[in-house]
Amino acid sequence: MLKIGDFFTAGDTHDYLNDLGVDLYDKNKAAFNDLMSGAISIRGQKLDNFLVRREQGFVESFTVNRFGTNAPTSSRILLNSTFLEGRQFMPKIMQNSLQYIDKKYNGKFNFWDTYHRIELGQAMMSQARHGR
Repeated sequence: MLKIGDFFTAGDTHDYLNDLGVDLYDKNKAAFNDLMSGAISIRGQKLDNFLVRREQGFVESFTVNRFGTNAPTSSRILLNSTFLEGRQFMPKIMQNSLQYIDKKYNGKFNFWDTYHRIELGQAMMSQARHGR
């Protein structure tokens, strides 16, 4: 059953993504400082995977703080359809990674699934690192 909070506008989704970007900027800046200071001492692919998991954990926390355990239906639909229908406008590395996620999960990428986002980020980092 839909609730009034399920009907957010594209502007609300834009605000969510903008606010998330601001929040992640600060968190990623702190991660960079931790890396440069030696507080994070892993390197290579392990570092890539660690940073992706860390960032997506922040996305999850931000999203739960913003929406609780269930984002509005309109936001879920809008973001997921963007990742499905807007792929041709995305960089090739992202298109390839999204196809990988689709195959792995026998369906389509779901922005709202933390594991999908982690796998997307790790696939993109792997492609960037190994030049696939």
